[in-house]
Amino acid sequence: PTIADNLDVIPVVGEPVNGILSQLAVVVAGVAIAQVCLALYNGLMAAGDDSDGGTAEPEAAEPEAPSWGGDDSGGGDSDGGDDETGDTRNT
Repeated sequence: PTIADNLDVIPVVGEPVNGILSQLAVVVAGVAIAQVCLALYNGLMAAGDDSDGGTAEPEAAEPEAPSWGGDDSGGGDSDGGDDETGDTRNT
């Protein structure tokens, strides 16, 4: 409200505008605090959520296959893509 406090010098409208801006600053601060509290509450409720009573097995995601960005046909090799060192990318 530093800017709002400077509005007192304006005749007739200075004090009401000062009050409006001061209260607006209080509302913005209150909403910010409410958002932090709501995020904290939702995080704590999600962490303690055990809706199945603990009977279900934990979910495990299957690992994804790596993406090498091309085919492994060995294009350009004179021996048909069979390298002597052995290509172990897809084994």
